[in-house]
Amino acid sequence: MLLSRIAPLLVLLLCTCDPAGLDAQFPYDLDHPELLSEMPEELDEISGLGLRGERLYAVEDEDGIVFVLNRQDGSLIEQFDFWKEGDYEGIEVVNDEVWVTKSNGRLYQIRQPGDEGQAVSEYNTWMNGDNDVEGLYYDAPGNRLLLACKDDPKGNGLDKNNRYIF
Repeated sequence: MLLSRIAPLLVLLLCTCDPAGLDAQFPYDLDHPELLSEMPEELDEISGLGLRGERLYAVEDEDGIVFVLNRQDGSLIEQFDFWKEGDYEGIEVVNDEVWVTKSNGRLYQIRQPGDEGQAVSEYNTWMNGDNDVEGLYYDAPGNRLLLACKDDPKGNGLDKNNRYIF
């Protein structure tokens, strides 16, 4: 079940790779997963995963909750609220912070995640629900967050030969 949750993220990451060198660069054997794990019921709608060390950070599609899972066995380590209900689509861990995005492009920066001193900042981008953001990725060399959209930002409909990443 975990593999089925990760597959959309892997597809998103593939969109940022050079297709010509994909066979040489792709280090995963999707036909032979390392871990299959039954997720807790509250994680039925995982829409984003982030990785830091031995921990997977997951955001559920509808609730403002971050779930922290053990990378080795998929067990739930902790969970914490960060915002109200919404259409959350991506999560990334950057240094000691967690970032989450909604489908409308809004970003949430969580400092001291899960601690008593947790603080959350909300950032509006120029995007809206028509852009249908579906993924978030941290580009470490560029020190930037990338938002992957399912729809054309100009509202002309998605060109099947292009993907929009900002």
